[in-house]
Order: sequence, then C-alpha cells, then structure tokens
Amino acid sequence: MKKLPIDPLLYEEMILCEDIICEKPFARQYRRFFQERKFLKMESWLNLRRPALIHFFGPDGSGKTTQVDILLRQLLSKGVPAKKGWIRSPHTLAFVFAMLFLKIGLYRTSSTQLGKLANNSPLEKQPINVKGQSTNLPPWDIRINPWRKVSYDRDGNAVVCERIPAVNSNSFLRWFWAVTELVSVLPLIFYRVYFKLLLGYSVVAERCIVDTVTTIAYFVDDVEFIRSPVARVLINCIPRHTMFIFLDSDYDTLLKRRSFNVEVKRFIEFQRKAYYYFSHSFGALAIDTSMFSVEDTATMISQYVALAPSFH
Repeated sequence: MKKLPIDPLLYEEMILCEDIICEKPFARQYRRFFQERKFLKMESWLNLRRPALIHFFGPDGSGKTTQVDILLRQLLSKGVPAKKGWIRSPHTLAFVFAMLFLKIGLYRTSSTQLGKLANNSPLEKQPINVKGQSTNLPPWDIRINPWRKVSYDRDGNAVVCERIPAVNSNSFLRWFWAVTELVSVLPLIFYRVYFKLLLGYSVVAERCIVDTVTTIAYFVDDVEFIRSPVARVLINCIPRHTMFIFLDSDYDTLLKRRSFNVEVKRFIEFQRKAYYYFSHSFGALAIDTSMFSVEDTATMISQYVALAPSFH
C-alpha cells in the first residue's frame, strides 16, 4: 500500500473527536456499522470494483471545488467515466420553508467579527439581467446569499451575520425540519448520484450526504442528530463502494481565502466537529489544506484514489 504524506497531528485530532462529539458507545456503534459496509478498511479496496462515489466533505473554503475539478480532469484523462455531483442543504421543499421562515421572522442569528478586510467598502447588489439572475456571482456570494450579510462596526471592522430558520425552537419543529429535509433530498440523491451510477459513471461529489446530515444537525442545533433515525436513513443512502475525502482548514485560513464570503465561526466549528467524527468513522483521507499547497493536496488525493484497483 502506498504511504501518504499526511500530517499525523491531524489524525491525532480526529481520534479525539469522538470525545468532543458524542459518547464512546455511539462511536463504537458507528464504526461497527461502517465496517460492516466496508467503508473503514482501506485494504478492502483490493476486493472491490471501481468506487461508485468519491465523496468530498469539509467546510466551505477548504478547497473542495478546486480539488474535485482537478481529480475529475485526472480521471477523465485516464479514460475513467466520471461525473461531478453536488448536493447542498437545504433542499427543494426545505428551501421553500426556509425562505418562508426568514420572511415571517422565524429565524435565529449568529455573527462573527472578521476584522478589517482588504476591501471594506459597502457591499452592493450586483446588476440583475433580464432573466432575473445575478451576473457572474457564485451562489455562496454574500451579495446574493439570503442567509448571510456583512456590515461594518464603528471601527470599520467587517461583521458577518447569519440568519437561519429557528427550527431548533421546539421538538416538533426539529422533527418537522428533519423529515422535510429527508423528503426533499431523497429525489436529489437518486438523480444526482444513483442515476449517474446507472449510466456507468463514477461520481465525484464536492458535497453530498455527509454535508446534508451535518447541516440538518446545525439547523436543529443538535449534534446528536447524527445518531437519529433520519440521519441513519440518509447514511444508508451512501453507495456501498464509496471513498471519502475530508478537506479541513482553520478559520483564519478560510477567512483569507473567502474574505467577506466566509461562514460565521460558529457554523464552521460545528461543521468541523461533525466532519472530524464522520472522517474517523469512515476511515476517510483527511487533509488540512491550511498546511499544504493546492498541488501537494492534489498529489495526496491522486495517490489515495490510485489505491482503487480500477484507477491504476
């Protein structure tokens, strides 16, 4: 087996994550579950066909989009049939309810002071074209994102503020939101993952089911959601032959990369805790991209993917 140049301190931090996230009996339960599905042991790739899904996950700004594009080009250049996948929560019906909750004022807020950014001029909406779509802006850009906005305090420090539906208010709303997300995302999983698999492609997902479970847990403000029946249903939707790649980064690095488009710190910390836990449970390749260049990260990923026999 090829030896990967991964920082051992990152793995040491991952091993500790089960104490941060939840009780050890649950950690053992999840490890046993994934061992049975052959998610954990990398040696098992020797007995498997080409991975159905290469599932990237990690906080926004950790480099997932860049690395997915690089890996996809590498696979296609080797003649491997592969397609890009992307599923981000909230989904379809859940998104409609989320916008309704924001409209009627049923939301909670969280904010982070970002300090003085390189460009701290007031943020304006971009011009809208005739089709009603903003021009040349990614969906996470703060200028068109309904969840976040940036303002400036008296000292000129940028402050990012997040608004999300207050579905953590009571048990009914938590249950309602989880079930709504489940119903909303299942058709997307079939169309954006399994439909492509049926056509004979491997899917390289920038974000997928792990991110959905983590985001639902954040919305209901309960990390223990990842042990709930709804979460287990979603986890069971992950294709059996899946490779997991966790790209992590510290908040200061995310701020440098994304500037005013960075998520609030509370959300990033929540994500990282959940991602550490899932990474350890899945036996994922874990890379702290704040410590490595884009090129070095791409090399580690290509070495890891090459462990699958069909990708040699």
